[in-house]
Amino acid sequence: RWKNWPDLPFYILADVLVREGLAHAERPSLPAAPTSVDVRRNGAVTELAWPRTTGATDYRVYRAKHAGGPYVWLNSPYFEHPTGPTQDPHYTDQTGSAGDVYVVTAVDAKGRESAWPDAP
Repeated sequence: RWKNWPDLPFYILADVLVREGLAHAERPSLPAAPTSVDVRRNGAVTELAWPRTTGATDYRVYRAKHAGGPYVWLNSPYFEHPTGPTQDPHYTDQTGSAGDVYVVTAVDAKGRESAWPDAP
């Protein structure tokens, strides 16, 4: 007798997905991340600029004190001082400091974010 009856639907669904569902799934194409980000410290602010990416409608800007994180999403609607999505290929960080590490990703019209670059 099997005593884990609540787990049974999970295993049945997983089996069905592996046998039939995944064959029909199509991997979405994501926009490419910006190829290079120019970071310039200008007094108390940090200015970032990058080339436009094909298929991108918005860009997300992340900052960390060192490579590897933790990263903070700067233009998030949930950030302490929200600036909203960045549609232009530049961003001004008013609260950054010297030595900060930045990552910029592209977002398409469906809200899918590009992969992170190999190096910040």
